[in-house]
Amino acid sequence: MDRIAFISTVSQGFRSFPKVNLSRIRLSGYLLENLSMTQSNWKQGSLYGTRYFHVDLTQSTFANAILRHALFRTCSMDGVSFQGAELNEVTFSGCDMNGADFRDSTGLEEASICECALRDANFSGLSLQGVRLLGADLQGADFSKSDLTTAILRSNQLPESNLSGAVCVKADLSDVNFRNADLRNANLQGADASRATLAGADLRGANLKGAILYGADLRGAKLGGVDLKNTELDDALRD
Repeated sequence: MDRIAFISTVSQGFRSFPKVNLSRIRLSGYLLENLSMTQSNWKQGSLYGTRYFHVDLTQSTFANAILRHALFRTCSMDGVSFQGAELNEVTFSGCDMNGADFRDSTGLEEASICECALRDANFSGLSLQGVRLLGADLQGADFSKSDLTTAILRSNQLPESNLSGAVCVKADLSDVNFRNADLRNANLQGADASRATLAGADLRGANLKGAILYGADLRGAKLGGVDLKNTELDDALRD
């Protein structure tokens, strides 16, 4: 469906567009509201500044689309793909995005992600320096080999998540729930993990030099090969 046909159909009051093919569509700055667009195809679309309010985009794909400055508010987006998409300064607010795939996307470090459900989402291998992920449910999410330098993940839920090989230098990980998470060989140098829950987490081979684990729960954590000499452990709970 081309741009003119799609806009005309929406303006006529249609609200359901399952499996609609909008690949390569140019829809910059448009407002889409209260629509059902499950399994829709937005591949390679030009969607600069497009606003999605209360749109059901379950299992849709935005692969290689340009989404700079786009806004997604209270959208259903479980299983959505953003592979290869440009996400500079995108805002996701109050969205369900469980199982979302962000691999090979760019610009996510400039995005704002607030109060979203991102269980089992895939962020592996991404540059996420300074990203702000606030109030997110990231249980089982994959951040393996991602660069989270100076990222702000404060108070998020990341139980059973995968951060193996991730770079979290000087990241704000305070009050994060990392219960049973995989942090093998992660670089947490200078990170603030005050009051973080690391019970049962696998930290073997991790770099904790200069990290702050004040009041953290380390009970049952695997710490083989970890040098804790320069780690702040005041009031930490340990076996």
